Amino acid sequence: MKDETEMTLNTKNQICSQILDKHKKMASLEAESSTLSQTLELIQQEQLSSSSKIKENRNFYSKTKEDLHAKLQAQQDWINSHIVKKEPEQRAMTMNTLEEEHKALLSDEAGEMEYLQTLQRQFKQLKGISRVIKCACGEQYKVEMVTCG
Repeated sequence: MKDETEMTLNTKNQICSQILDKHKKMASLEAESSTLSQTLELIQQEQLSSSSKIKENRNFYSKTKEDLHAKLQAQQDWINSHIVKKEPEQRAMTMNTLEEEHKALLSDEAGEMEYLQTLQRQFKQLKGISRVIKCACGEQYKVEMVTCG
């Protein structure tokens, strides 16, 4: 009978220990669930805030686009009204002037390219310069041109 009582007590203690472990685990899971719920709530609030900011930005950029489009259209209308008023001769003169300016720019570009190539050749020549210089104290130093950067 004593063995049976001890066995019953051991079984009871094991069951109580298991119940206690499960209560601890439930408490831990409830705390984690609470933390996750708070995190989810914060994420949802951030999502609402971000959605609101996106909507504000969309409205701002839409209005800006409309304003710029209206200004551009007004400028285009002004340009068109002034172009129509010009005589055909003046338009032809303007085209000739533009063509001459274009040719001059192309010529300038070719000249600048030639100048750049000349500078590159001179740079290559200078890069090869190397001299040994003897100081008054008797030391010799090698001086050479190197590229920076």
